[in-house]
Amino acid sequence: MRIGSNDIVYCPSCNAQQRQTSWDTYMSYGEKYYTDGKKVDSAPGYPYYIKCRECGVFFKTENCVTKGKEGFRTSYGSPPQTDFLNVDGYRSAIASGLFNAEQEGSEAWKKDILNLRLELWRKFNDRIRNISENTQEVPELFESEDEEKAYRDNCREILRFLEEIADDESYLRRAELLRNLGEFDECRRMLDKIKDTEKYAAHIGVIRKMCENMNTRTVRIL
Repeated sequence: MRIGSNDIVYCPSCNAQQRQTSWDTYMSYGEKYYTDGKKVDSAPGYPYYIKCRECGVFFKTENCVTKGKEGFRTSYGSPPQTDFLNVDGYRSAIASGLFNAEQEGSEAWKKDILNLRLELWRKFNDRIRNISENTQEVPELFESEDEEKAYRDNCREILRFLEEIADDESYLRRAELLRNLGEFDECRRMLDKIKDTEKYAAHIGVIRKMCENMNTRTVRIL
């Protein structure tokens, strides 16, 4: 893995700068797949949604990046590094909306809101995903009753968005959301709608097994 130049992300609201490292070359290995659709590997990632450190607005980094603005080494006083949003960050971004958001109700707007909600769902699940598989401790998914309610409400909202999409990916995602909510019979019925059962055999098998065990947690597939 070789570090390239530092790209600069400009806030579309106040023009404040943040820095993100680019990579000239890298090799991905150790891929892991989970029932919520997330793939975890060694490849470096970049935050797609961030919060401006100056004015506090949330925005997409897309179209706000100047490539190779800084050299390989940065001097003291360089712009701060971009950070991935945490659970509270995604909740705030959904509540306040994105700066320069698309017109509410448009297809582009729906896509952004759905992506934010999917990221929030997976960020919650990271709390148990990132725990060592060899640990004997059972990690907590929620830190408060408010978080549990936020998780469940978010799952419901994602399901509402996905109702408009009738394909296998949507059915698979909806089945996992229903399982996370403890609605195992509905989860099984949703799995039955998947047409390409060969392609999604591993996912379907694991989710069905988790339903039998009445397990609502996101788990690893491969």
